[in-house]
Amino acid sequence: RIGQMLRLNVAVLVELTYAFLPGMLSRGHGRIVNLASIAAFAPVPWLSVYAATKSFVLAFSEALAEELRGTGVSVTAVCPGLTNSEMADAALERASDLAPWRPWLFAEPHTVAAAAYEGAMKHEDLVVPGAANVFYRGLMKLAPRPARSRVTGLFGRVLK
Repeated sequence: RIGQMLRLNVAVLVELTYAFLPGMLSRGHGRIVNLASIAAFAPVPWLSVYAATKSFVLAFSEALAEELRGTGVSVTAVCPGLTNSEMADAALERASDLAPWRPWLFAEPHTVAAAAYEGAMKHEDLVVPGAANVFYRGLMKLAPRPARSRVTGLFGRVLK
């Protein structure tokens, strides 16, 4: 399962990007939207491989966005937080204490998709849907590395 996650979130993402990029460059326009996660902003205990792959997606997207600046091709990394999905269903099986909070903690997929679309159409490099997620990103940028692990550890322990 770990190998599948690595292949999907890292290898396949890179392969698809470089498969479609030449056509976009030759046309002089295009948009690449990569789905990362707020887990990309700091290591998450008990979600270590997932968070690491999403950190890769974010770093790859940011670097590629800069490489492609001025070509007409943009790259947008989308970093949603908790989103109502099959993944959320599985997480709530492990962390049933969060279930009553689902309506407040979990964004609807159409809200995340709309934010991603709007950001990509504006050629934004990074889209972080939701005020709480923007706050979390800012906190992770300001916090020293050891503090980030402790903060994300609180969430990770719920999923343990």
